[in-house]
Amino acid sequence: MKDKSMNKTPHNKPDNANISEDAKWFAKLQADSLNPQDSEQFCAWLAADPDHEQKLEGCEQVWELLGELKGAPELDQLLAQYPLDNEQAKTGQAWYLSHWAKAASVAMMAVAISLLFTVFSAEHYQTRMGEQRSITLEDGSTVLLNSNTLISVDYSNSRRSIALKQGEALFKVAHNKTRPFEVTTGNRLTRAVGTSFNIAFRNEQATVSVLEGTIQIEPTKKLTQVDDLPLLNKGDELIYWANGANSEIHAANLDKILAITEGKILFEEDALSHVIEEYNKYSAKPIVIGSAQLNDILVSGVFRINDAGSLLFILEQSFDIAHINREQHILLIPKN
Repeated sequence: MKDKSMNKTPHNKPDNANISEDAKWFAKLQADSLNPQDSEQFCAWLAADPDHEQKLEGCEQVWELLGELKGAPELDQLLAQYPLDNEQAKTGQAWYLSHWAKAASVAMMAVAISLLFTVFSAEHYQTRMGEQRSITLEDGSTVLLNSNTLISVDYSNSRRSIALKQGEALFKVAHNKTRPFEVTTGNRLTRAVGTSFNIAFRNEQATVSVLEGTIQIEPTKKLTQVDDLPLLNKGDELIYWANGANSEIHAANLDKILAITEGKILFEEDALSHVIEEYNKYSAKPIVIGSAQLNDILVSGVFRINDAGSLLFILEQSFDIAHINREQHILLIPKN
């Protein structure tokens, strides 16, 4: 499903240097703060490009949207991230927001408009529990969303930006050296040009696996301390955590990742506790291990996602593990 609701936030907030010229001019016009010199500059800016008038109209549409979103806590939280500094307070002309009963400045209004453009220009894609979905982006890159995954896509002329909010996604990147492909996950950014890689992001832990090509992982601006982040090549895998720590680079199990693209889960002598954890990513009705003695039983096999019956059959036939189908979950217990 595609979602453009306000519960999504941009992964990079604009600073004053990045506030668009159209937003600045619209803010001044709304605040009625144009002096003669400003008016002359505004007319020159408007005449310089036919698109400028259209951009102003876009600002007006976004500004009207502010009125519709009055009191929305998510928007208030976004705007709260942009307090005025002393210099802004001196230069910004105070004015009264007709849509919001609060005082603000010209600079704050420009930030708000730029911020809202960022929020609403991004495309959001989400899968439900047990659902997989493949999407093709405008540049020809593809993304396979695994179960219970949420991403936002924000393309510009200079870069291709994606934020993986939760879940797991396999990216196949169309080659374009002049337009980097960047995926933000937690406090790291994965950059690629033309390659294929998988990122699984759950519980503040991200696992990055490279299927083709080379990628670079970098810390985001909000992360001040981080372990060294080398390049990852085909077959490499790296795990990183919210505290800035990383695992050593190790070999990825590409067969397991490719099995997911076919709607299957591959286990190769995996502990039953891990098998159940993986299966539960795809099922609204979880399986629960009812005895600690079952946790370390090693399981191998290929199972289709959402096919609890096959997994339970194998566990019963091969390991004498019975199950009790309860209303909220399926309980595993030893037969004897």
